Amino acid sequence: MKNKYSVTGMTCNGCVNTVQKLLKNVSGVQEANVSLSDGSVELTQDRDVPVEALKIALRGFPYAIVERAA
Repeated sequence: MKNKYSVTGMTCNGCVNTVQKLLKNVSGVQEANVSLSDGSVELTQDRDVPVEALKIALRGFPYAIVERAA
């Protein structure tokens, strides 16, 4: 299953790499495709991962999952 979310706080490709790495470490996330240009991430998941788990993965960093993108 794929879900797309908006992400705030990214300013460079280093941010993209960090967000991708952090989210790929969340249990149930198989792939994280992060886009700096539109501030989003598309996750490929093997099950429905709670948004709270994604928020926790980014805690302590200047990034945040703010909403499910359309």
